Amino acid sequence: MSEYILCGKIGAPFGLNGALHFYPYSEQPKTLSSIKNIYLSNDGIFIPLAVSSIRVHGDHCVVSFSEHPTLDSAQALRGKECYLDPKELPSLPNTEYYWFELIGMRVFHDKKDYGLVQRVYTHHHDVLVTDSGLHIPFIMGDTICTVDRNLRHILVDYDLDIELDDSNDRDE
Repeated sequence: MSEYILCGKIGAPFGLNGALHFYPYSEQPKTLSSIKNIYLSNDGIFIPLAVSSIRVHGDHCVVSFSEHPTLDSAQALRGKECYLDPKELPSLPNTEYYWFELIGMRVFHDKKDYGLVQRVYTHHHDVLVTDSGLHIPFIMGDTICTVDRNLRHILVDYDLDIELDDSNDRDE
């Protein structure tokens, strides 16, 4: 599985030495502080840019690329969407997950299959959304019992039947 992950967008130059504003789509820009490459897509072909420096700057980052050391060459990257190779991300402890890992996992409660995770909302509370329309708060040790990366299963302890009844009421 080497599907590249959309991670942000390059903004305007920062200073005169080729640095650029980088607006990550993550709520926590500091998670990008250890990346070595950012990829640009050219008709589905992913081209790596070597990150020479990256630092958090308020709610976004400032990034410099080895291949674009001047203001003029960096300016050509403005507005480009950027991707990460998931194989290059740091490993997480067993109880932490990148949201992209959860997409496509099957949700179970009491041996009943409640569908696949389609997306993760990360506003006030992290919420898994399944293809059956369920919204499940992602709270480890509470609504989320276990996440099995190998089996690609999530075991939940959440009254999913009430959630299903509520969603049926909304359809009427």
